[in-house]
Amino acid sequence: MTAVIVIALLSLTVFCTLPSTAEAREGYQADGVWFSGETQFNRPTGVTVDVWGYVYVVDSSNNRIQIFDGSGALMTIWGRQGSEEGELNGPVGIAVDSTGHVYVTDANRVQKFTRSGDLVASWGGIGVGDGEFNGPWGVAVDTSGNVYVADTWNHRIQKFDANGSYIAQWSGWGRGGMDEYPTGVAVDPAGNVYVTDLSFELATKFDANGTLLSAWGSSSFNESQLWGPQGVTVDSSGNVYLADTHNNRVLALNDSGELVRTFGGPAGGELNRPGSVAVDSAGNVYVADTWNHRMQKFDDDGTPLMRWGSKGGGEKWLHGPTGLAVDTAGNVFVADSKNDRIQVFDGSGRYIDDWGVSGDGDGKLDAPWGIAVDSTGNVYVADSNRVQRFTDRGAFLTAYVMDRGDSSARPSGVAVDTAGNVYATDHQNNCIYKFDGQGAVVSVWRDDNGSWLQCPWGVAVDASGSVFITDYFANQIVKLDAEGNILELFGRQGAGGAEFNGPAGIALDKDGNIYVTDYRNNRVQKLDSSGEPMTMWGHYGHEAGQFRSPTGIAVDSTGHVYVGDYLNDRIQTFSLDTMPPSLMGMRPADGEADVDPASSIDLVFDEPMDQASVDEALTVSSSSGLRISGYLVWSDGSTLCSFVPSAMLQQNATYAVRLQGGAMDAAGNGMPSEIEVTFRTATANATTIVVEGSPLSGSQYTAENPTVDLAGSILDSSTVVSVTWINDRGGSGVASGTAVWDIPDVKLSSGVNNITITVQYASGKTNSQAISVAYQPPDPTSQYGSDIPMEMVFIGVVALTLAGGGGLYLWRRRRSSIR
Repeated sequence: MTAVIVIALLSLTVFCTLPSTAEAREGYQADGVWFSGETQFNRPTGVTVDVWGYVYVVDSSNNRIQIFDGSGALMTIWGRQGSEEGELNGPVGIAVDSTGHVYVTDANRVQKFTRSGDLVASWGGIGVGDGEFNGPWGVAVDTSGNVYVADTWNHRIQKFDANGSYIAQWSGWGRGGMDEYPTGVAVDPAGNVYVTDLSFELATKFDANGTLLSAWGSSSFNESQLWGPQGVTVDSSGNVYLADTHNNRVLALNDSGELVRTFGGPAGGELNRPGSVAVDSAGNVYVADTWNHRMQKFDDDGTPLMRWGSKGGGEKWLHGPTGLAVDTAGNVFVADSKNDRIQVFDGSGRYIDDWGVSGDGDGKLDAPWGIAVDSTGNVYVADSNRVQRFTDRGAFLTAYVMDRGDSSARPSGVAVDTAGNVYATDHQNNCIYKFDGQGAVVSVWRDDNGSWLQCPWGVAVDASGSVFITDYFANQIVKLDAEGNILELFGRQGAGGAEFNGPAGIALDKDGNIYVTDYRNNRVQKLDSSGEPMTMWGHYGHEAGQFRSPTGIAVDSTGHVYVGDYLNDRIQTFSLDTMPPSLMGMRPADGEADVDPASSIDLVFDEPMDQASVDEALTVSSSSGLRISGYLVWSDGSTLCSFVPSAMLQQNATYAVRLQGGAMDAAGNGMPSEIEVTFRTATANATTIVVEGSPLSGSQYTAENPTVDLAGSILDSSTVVSVTWINDRGGSGVASGTAVWDIPDVKLSSGVNNITITVQYASGKTNSQAISVAYQPPDPTSQYGSDIPMEMVFIGVVALTLAGGGGLYLWRRRRSSIR
């Protein structure tokens, strides 16, 4: 059996510190997410079918992928808007390989996902070089896993392997010196590549090396010419299907390019700018009916079988939700900004109503932002250069004009006091308007020199008539009286408590506490009425409780908090979390004996914990009271904590693990009481070899077998070119991988083998580390066939600086078994 030596190069290790009493604080837990409607589309552009018959649809303007079975039943949805890896930014083309990996073109790149939407790889970037793109459109995968991309505005097809390594490109099928504009791409079972061309109104066929085999255009079909063809696919018999986009049809051709049939037309099969086409193993044809915002399914004769989906502005679908308000009945009004409408939900997220029409006339909406509801149920909406008042059903009542004579007002926040006065922030002109209940301007508060106001954004009014303003640029909260006189200024730029980075929305609860969406810190802060921090939650991300540019915020009478998660296109709801955390289990258990001296100490909690507070509250000590140093490793969403001693525990000794009451959950609730566990370690036997040593370079190990595996990881690996090794007793090579690398089956010679591992960076610098592995071949006269297990235990954390630059690394040695 091959021995394994594991080398881990880490960038951060957290060591336990002396305990201190953690201040109790309240916290909020995510208890709901309201998001885009299922089976609704906004410009579906791409469609493909996998080998299991599942249909994948690129819901382009919703920046997501929807997956259905062959009957149109929704299986799953994934994707979110953004330009980071794993996010989608105007996706167009899609393909699925035989293993279920999904390839999507968007924003001058190709991204590879698992079927469930987890990112596997991403490549590309704007440019004209190999592997760069300019408006990639279609994508296809052949039976060998090679990926073909229609690089539309670079006028070429590019070919990659399954991991995104560039292989080849081709172009030049145009006529008269004109550029090609490839859109769709498909591959048949024989490896031939089919391309639709937007400019030449034709389809072309190439072999796998890019040699042009044939070109089919309008004269081949004996019907009206192709007009802006986009999608293309090939069935198992070699028939070719073209999305003849601007002719609002799909054409089926045989393998000679002869027209077989046409899809689309009257009797339920009408198409409106179809962008893509796919065929399943039974010959059914699926069409992304792009401008009808739906999917259509036909049989192989062109008979419409079914269609599903509707325009993605349907109920519950949100696009850039901004302002939020709650009425006295607990209904939630949402300014659905990019859909130019108001949506209404009950407190549980159940859709009630929506209203609004795009435009700038009375009763119409143009990117509405702030919203408020008065005690009678009237709804106030800030959009364009005005505030409008509606009934709760969307009937227009009046407009509050913010007139400077140049239509430059840009209201973002609106609030109503108990007397019916309306307050609106004009962030463009750095002022605040106060109107009476009939819409007449009472006063305008401004700061022309920016000494106390720079960019007013959100506004709220408390029961006493005090007005609270978020100042987006000054990173502070401004408190005014009803006449506009300054009462308080609190907050500053930063990421701590009562510190902000672009405060946007603001709301008050019945006790006068202040809730603020901290836009660029991607979190929510709760302050008391004097501006002292009470709690905060959230950080950048897409999971529940995480935000991407939170904007509007509202609090209902029961204390539930509603947040407009702007770039995630959703509303999140939160409730006060008051339940203390519990320790579900610990290993070793209390009273356990014969514990391996090299083992870690594992704690399992019933909910995510605040890691810093556990760091402070957890101690491990010997029977003499000596504190044991070590570090914590967290996993499973901060519910599992492993304390790893920095040196092996003593043999046949008693230890105590103490978790003080200051340990808190992620919401800030403290554990009710202290927990203590004692255990006793075992006595080592002859089968255990403990290897210790510092510095790491020159560490010596012993192997029983003639080969070893070396493996490790380099977290700061973005500029690593290669990892190589050399054994001074013979043998050398290149490791597989860089960030995580592996060197299998390093052959050992009798005696000491000095093995040097070298990391080379793009700058030309190298870092090297050497270890020694001793190997003694077994005595041929000894008993043959013995298979006694032995363990080589690597323990301790050793800091080292590798020669030649490249920074400080920590090598945490882990346990391995040797036979």
